[in-house]
Amino acid sequence: MIKSKKSQITAFIIIGVVLLFSTALVLYIKGQVSAPAREVKVAVEKVPNEVQPVQQFVTDCLESVSKEALVLIGAHGGYVSVDSREYSGFTFEKNDLSPTEADVIAFPPSTKNYVPYWEYMAKPDNCEVCYLSSWRPPLYRTEGANSIESQVDKYVAANLRMCLNNFASFRKEGYSITEAGGLRATTFVRENDVLVMLNYSLDVSKGEGEKITMSLYQAALPVGLKNVYEMAKRIIDISAESRFLGMNTLNLISGFSSVDPDSLPPFGDLKFSTESVTWSKKAVKELLAQMLEVYVPAIQMEGTKNFNSPARFDDPIMNGLYGEMVLPGQRVTNLNVNFMYLGWPIYLDFKGASGDTLRPSTLEMPVLNLLPFKDYRSVYDLSYPVIVRVSDPSAFSRKGYTFAFAMETNIRNNDAISDEFVTFPAIGGEAISTSEFCSDSQRNSGPISVQTYDAETGQPLEGVNVIFKSSQQCSVGITEVDYNELSETYGTASITAKFPVGIGTLIISKPGYVNINEMFATSVDASDEKTFYLAPLKILNATITKKRIIGLGFSAGLLGAPEALGPNDIIILGIEKINQSPGEDPLVSMAAFGAGINSSRQEITLSPGQYKVTLAYILNQTVKIPEEEICSGGGPFGIGKQCSKIPELVFKPYSFPTFEYEWDVSAEELFGSSEVEFFTAYTSPPSRHDDLKTIPAMFGMFNNNLNYPQYKPVIS
Repeated sequence: MIKSKKSQITAFIIIGVVLLFSTALVLYIKGQVSAPAREVKVAVEKVPNEVQPVQQFVTDCLESVSKEALVLIGAHGGYVSVDSREYSGFTFEKNDLSPTEADVIAFPPSTKNYVPYWEYMAKPDNCEVCYLSSWRPPLYRTEGANSIESQVDKYVAANLRMCLNNFASFRKEGYSITEAGGLRATTFVRENDVLVMLNYSLDVSKGEGEKITMSLYQAALPVGLKNVYEMAKRIIDISAESRFLGMNTLNLISGFSSVDPDSLPPFGDLKFSTESVTWSKKAVKELLAQMLEVYVPAIQMEGTKNFNSPARFDDPIMNGLYGEMVLPGQRVTNLNVNFMYLGWPIYLDFKGASGDTLRPSTLEMPVLNLLPFKDYRSVYDLSYPVIVRVSDPSAFSRKGYTFAFAMETNIRNNDAISDEFVTFPAIGGEAISTSEFCSDSQRNSGPISVQTYDAETGQPLEGVNVIFKSSQQCSVGITEVDYNELSETYGTASITAKFPVGIGTLIISKPGYVNINEMFATSVDASDEKTFYLAPLKILNATITKKRIIGLGFSAGLLGAPEALGPNDIIILGIEKINQSPGEDPLVSMAAFGAGINSSRQEITLSPGQYKVTLAYILNQTVKIPEEEICSGGGPFGIGKQCSKIPELVFKPYSFPTFEYEWDVSAEELFGSSEVEFFTAYTSPPSRHDDLKTIPAMFGMFNNNLNYPQYKPVIS
C-alpha cells in the first residue's frame, strides 16, 4: 500500500486537456435510415446542362447539412440534440450539481453541451436496489425510431431549405424554381461511409427555356461512422463484463490510501496509538477528484492507434496501478480512444459514518482490550462520470471525426457494481407524430410583417428564415427584398404572412448570422409588424503568444512580455458565448496552436456579446518529478519519526492548469475587424512535488479577470 501525501494527487492540470478534446459545436441536425440495401448506390439523375448548376447546388447543400448532423451526433453521444424531443423522442434530465443523478453530463464542464450516458446506474445514488441502464441510441433505422440514421434524415429535412435560401442567387440570374413535391431524406450508414439520399422534386427553367423536373440527389460522407459506433459499443460491453472502471478505481484508492489525514481513508488498517486520525468527507471528495483528474486520462484501450504500453516501474505497486489501466481491445484499429474525468461533482458516502467526519473505532480484543488499538475501516459508496472519445483521424479527408459518450463509474460497499444479467440494449422509441399546427387552416392571425436588416451595415437583409414555435414549430417563410418601386415596402427585406394562433417564440435565423429568439404571441385576426437587426458572425484570424507568470512574492500578479510559442508548446483555445436570453443558440469556437499545427493563424467565429475564454497550455515533452522522501513526527534522536516515499511522477505531455476569464466583445470593435491576438499565462513545469501545489496557485491569480488588462485579447 502506498503512503501518499495530498501533494501526490493534487496536481492536476490534466483538466486543461478538456479543451483539447472539446468539440467544435456546429448547428442542430436530424436524420433517418433503412438497413436493407445499405450498400446500394443510386445513379445520379441526368439533367440538361442549363439546370445542372441548380442540381449541384442542392447536392452541395445536402452534403453540408448532412455533415452538420454527423458532427452534432458525434458531440452528443449519438443524438442531434439532447435539449429537444423533436429528433430523438426523449427528454433527457440534466443536473450539473449531481451529474450522476442525471441522464447527461456537461462536456466540457460548465457548458451547455451535454453528452448522454451509455452506461449508468439508475438513480438515486443512494438506491437500495440498484440496476444499470443505457441511453445508447441504435445505429440503424430498422432498430428504432430514434436511430442515428433517422435523426440525420429528420435534420436534413428540417434544415436543408435554410441552406438553399429559396435559391435566391439563381433567381437573380433568371431561373424559375418551384417545389413540385415534398422533401424526404434517407440515410444509410455503410461500411466505410455515410450515404444520404434526397428525394426533392423541383421544376426548373431559365428564361423562356423548357421546364425541367429534377428529384433525386445524393451525398456520400467520407466518415466510417459504423466503425466508430461499434468501437464505442465494444468499450461499453467490455467494461460491463469486466467491471473495468469500478475495479480500476478501487485499485487507485488502495494505492493512495493510508492512515494519514492527507491521504485517502484505507479500506482497512489497524494502528497501535492513543491518538486518532480523522478525515473530512469534503476533503476526501476533493482528493478523489484530484486523483481521478490525473489517472483517468491514463486509461488506454489495447489495439487502438494511440495505445502505448504502460511504463514499467521498480515499485511493483506502481506497476500494478498502471498495468490495470488497460482496457482489452481484442483487435487492432486505426481509431483513437481517450478517457477523461474533468472535475465533475462526484457522489461519495461511507457506510456507517455519521456527519462529515470519518473516525476509527476502538478494537475490542480479549485480554488486550485495554491496549489502544484503532481500527480504520472505510466502506466506500462512490459514483463519478467519465467521458469517452472515439476519434477517426482519417475521416472527412483527414480532417477527423470525434464521437463522445459518457459512462458512469459506480462502487458500492467497496465493490464495483455489476449485474451478470445486465445488458445495454439500444433505447428504442416512438416517432413523434406530425401536427396540423402549420397548415393553412390553422393560420388564423391577421397579416404579420417581419422586416430584417444587417446589424453591421444597416442594409436590408434578405434570405432570413422566419419560424414561429409554439406547441409545434412552423416555418412561416423567408424574407425577400421588394424591388417594386411603387410598393410601400420598396427596398426593404420582409415577409408578410398569417401565423398560427398561440403564445410561443419567434425565431429569426440566417446562416452566417446570430439567431434571434423572441417571445411572441398571436391572436385571431390581429396584425403586427416586427423589425430585427441580425448580427453577422465574424470570422477572424486568431494568433496567440504566451506570457510568463513572474512569481508569487513582490511581483505576484504580473506577467512578462509576450513570447512566441516554442517547438513543444500546444495551446488549445476555447471560446463560448454566454447566452443572455433563453433559447439563444450556442456559439463556440475552438482553435489549436503550436507543435504539429500547420499554421500559426486559426479562424474563429465571433459575434457581439460576452464570452468565456478558456486556454489549455500543453507541453508536448516528458516532465519528470523525481521520487521524494517526506518525514514527519519523531522525538529526541528521531525516535518515532515516520517517513514515506512519494514515487516518481512522469507526465508526457504535461498540461498546465486551465487559464480562463470572461471577455466582452462589443459591436464597435468587432465590426470591420479581421484579426485578434490572444495571450496565455505559463510558468516553468514542475520539478518537485510541492510545485504541484504552487503552480495552480500561481495560475489562480489570473483566472476570473484578475489583472485582466495584461491578457485582454486585442481585436484589430
